[in-house]
Amino acid sequence: MPYNADKSSTQTLAIRLIRVLRYNKARIERTISLLADSHKPLFHALPYLLHINHKSMPGFVENPLTPHGLRNYTLRPDVASALDSVF
Repeated sequence: MPYNADKSSTQTLAIRLIRVLRYNKARIERTISLLADSHKPLFHALPYLLHINHKSMPGFVENPLTPHGLRNYTLRPDVASALDSVF
């Protein structure tokens, strides 16, 4: 019996995760659709801007022990082009 209960709770969690991911995707798509074309590249560049701690950026902290970056973040080509168009 505990195996079935565990499987059921795992399935429930998986279903909830799928719902949350769908909801977030819909929110992002809605946000992008409401943005002016000139603001869309900045929206796509936000994750990178949160990821870096660079001297030329506002909020830079010189201490090397300062935590920064998003875990497992890699710069995608579409974000790089968005950065080029914004900056």
